Amino acid sequence: MTTTTPANHYDATGSGIALVVDTNGINGRPIVHLTVDGVKVRAELSKTPFGLEVTGTVSNVPDDSALYVRVTVPQVNIGEEPVSFAAVALLATARTGLAPQLVEGVIHTYQLRPLGGSASVVDSLVAVGSAGRTSTPNAG
Repeated sequence: MTTTTPANHYDATGSGIALVVDTNGINGRPIVHLTVDGVKVRAELSKTPFGLEVTGTVSNVPDDSALYVRVTVPQVNIGEEPVSFAAVALLATARTGLAPQLVEGVIHTYQLRPLGGSASVVDSLVAVGSAGRTSTPNAG
């Protein structure tokens, strides 16, 4: 029987989305790096019945619209090798206004973007750099 370990490093890209998640960062908290169409997004990680979900606000123009993103990746158990997976990003544009009830027509529009990724187990002393590369702090 093969022993598995829950993945703690996820890397997913595609369709203008780049995501790196380390579920156990150096400080014991998750580290999330997300970009959407070249925009760095402050994002939150949560475990849901759908898998790991990363959510954030891409842009927010008062009295016009806001763009939100939700990336869902599966939780993965690793045997001896990294595991490839399919993921999906949902972008939601919400029309806004000072008085939302005065916005006529469809308020929310959606766009789905497919992603491909890999999950692995990395040493807890390893941190992900801002460019998405793995680096070891104070190595030298």
